[in-house]
Amino acid sequence: MRVVALLGLGMDPRAVRNLSALAPIEVHHHIEHQKDESLHDYAIRWGRHLQLKSTDIVLGMSFAGPMALEMAHHFQLKGCILVSTFTGSKELPISHRRALRLGLHRWIPYRFGWWVGKRWARRNQILGQDNAEAIRAIERRTDPQFYRWVIDALGKWHGTVPYHPCLRIHGDHDRILPLKQGAPNVEIVKGNHFLLTTAEGRSAISQKVDTFIRRLAS
Repeated sequence: MRVVALLGLGMDPRAVRNLSALAPIEVHHHIEHQKDESLHDYAIRWGRHLQLKSTDIVLGMSFAGPMALEMAHHFQLKGCILVSTFTGSKELPISHRRALRLGLHRWIPYRFGWWVGKRWARRNQILGQDNAEAIRAIERRTDPQFYRWVIDALGKWHGTVPYHPCLRIHGDHDRILPLKQGAPNVEIVKGNHFLLTTAEGRSAISQKVDTFIRRLAS
């Protein structure tokens, strides 16, 4: 049984490799996108690149969650794990949906867009001392062209039917992708969107991941 982790934008792979005490976790950054490629088609092409099999578990974080869902359905994987992500456009905050409809990500310069985004994040108490470095790393490591494509593709993605078996983990103070209180089939842990940046978040995720793997292996 492989556990294949798909990293979110600018994520540090070191935070993911030791999430399970039961199985080694393969960590993968995104592959190059193709012009006008849909999220569904990109996910299938990425899954073929990873040589996914029905015995595998895919773990998707942040932007890669929708990719993981599409892969799980297409390749009929053994399981799917979603961390700090969303399963359809209806789960995005109204402000996010409005910005996507306006297409701001297409014409605002990349660095200026990040500057505006960070000001918005500070005003909404999303950006603070505990996650400032994580956000700087995302900005530093992310390719602007891929960033524009993936935001556009996510905005056009309407979601897919729930996958089973699936483990979904979300922070109780995630203000980037806040979930409605009492969202079904979601494991809530203490933390914000950047759960993997704290030892407490990594420990909580690890426990839930191993419980999920044991269930699938039994």
